[in-house]
Amino acid sequence: MKRTCKQVLEHMIEHCKDIADAVSRVKTVEGMDTDNLIRKAIVFSILDLGELTKLLEKHINLSDCKIDWKGLKGMRELVGVCHYNNFGNWVENIHIP
Repeated sequence: MKRTCKQVLEHMIEHCKDIADAVSRVKTVEGMDTDNLIRKAIVFSILDLGELTKLLEKHINLSDCKIDWKGLKGMRELVGVCHYNNFGNWVENIHIP
């Protein structure tokens, strides 16, 4: 199924809300790293945001935007590699401005 730009953006917003909800449930960096279910929820949402960014590129020129889309795709790679290869406490290395 081909998604419209609006559908992609709505799905991205849903993931952002899910991440915010997951973070609010644990309240600390340590909580995110020790709660396996929360960590998986956050990782999945970040991975999917990166994939959705690729879909968004089909609709708009991301280089003309003020949002760091390249950074979001890079975050997907960082989180995916660190999570799946169990590279320690990856949560502490993530900075969200």
